[in-house]
Amino acid sequence: MRYLMADLLALLLFSVSGAAFHGAELGAELVARTSLPLALSWLAVAALVGTYRAASWKTLTVTWITAVPVGLLLRQLLLGRLASPATVQFLVVGTLTSGAVLLLVRLALHGVLRGRSREGAG
Repeated sequence: MRYLMADLLALLLFSVSGAAFHGAELGAELVARTSLPLALSWLAVAALVGTYRAASWKTLTVTWITAVPVGLLLRQLLLGRLASPATVQFLVVGTLTSGAVLLLVRLALHGVLRGRSREGAG
């Protein structure tokens, strides 16, 4: 459950920081519009892949490389931007950037969990 929550937090951070970078005014509607399609595609792909049944870097990578482009395309479709010339660039940059955020959040969680296990052992 920790990894699921960490991954969803990472996707939310990615969405919010992307919106802020582009000068959008942050609010509940913007967050829902940008992060909800991503979260839904993530949950669907993670369920199919078994990302949280067999937590590994491999299942995380498969989920990321599948769910993020699907979520970004869904977002573009919902916003009427699917045919935009910028969609391909959005997919590439969004997928790579979200991967970096996912990796950083996962590494932070791993460090926290490792620290807690050391405290319990000491």
